[in-house]
Amino acid sequence: TNDALYVIDAVEAIFELIETGNPGSYLLESGRKGYWAQCAAHLDEHIPLTIHRESIQIDSHVRIVPVKNLTAISEAI
Repeated sequence: TNDALYVIDAVEAIFELIETGNPGSYLLESGRKGYWAQCAAHLDEHIPLTIHRESIQIDSHVRIVPVKNLTAISEAI
């Protein structure tokens, strides 16, 4: 999905989903295009970025949920 999430942001989103009491399968996302590449660039600006694109099949029962609080990359690392 070429995405990245700070673990605290993901945990908060998971707790919110648990509190709803709605069982199911969820895929958390940042909601920002190319966020993985931005994170990698922040870690090391001198390493060439090679993107490996591979599509994944998402079951129709999986709900895609954007995290509400997205910590800035500079704060998360």
